[in-house]
Amino acid sequence: PPFFMAQQQRVVVQAADPRTMSAADRARLDSASVANDARLEAAWAERAAKFAQTYLKLVMSIPDRRGLRLTPHDDEIYQQFRAIFPTMNVQALSDADMKSPAAKDQWRPFLLTWEHKVKDFNMGTLLRVDSRRGYSQTNTVIAPRAQFYAVEVARLREGHNEAIQDDSDI
Repeated sequence: PPFFMAQQQRVVVQAADPRTMSAADRARLDSASVANDARLEAAWAERAAKFAQTYLKLVMSIPDRRGLRLTPHDDEIYQQFRAIFPTMNVQALSDADMKSPAAKDQWRPFLLTWEHKVKDFNMGTLLRVDSRRGYSQTNTVIAPRAQFYAVEVARLREGHNEAIQDDSDI
């Protein structure tokens, strides 16, 4: 009997590296034309949920959360983050802080500086919108891992994770 091989739809995504792109390609690729692909976000969700659950358990288990270190680079991440985003309210994030075209223009160079320092710097990671609450459908956005670290290190240093209530539903 003939052998039939099922074909699965496969999406291949290659990140654009501005250092290797022509000037014309860079000009066409601006933050307004780049959108998040919902299929990729869904694929990351399972791994991201496990990371989120582990992180929340860790934070909830430590009485003095201000001293918690997430990476060997926490000091540098925090200094650079606050130099670029000095007034960002990390206790309660907004879409404008994270995903607006202007925000993407600020976040992109910040994130790229961590490409070779932070493992999985660009991996989709669940980030709580309001630091006083746990992970839920209404209190979670997907962000690159380096962005997660920047916000969560700031929350830890500034005491915004002290009043967290675990009302997670993931």
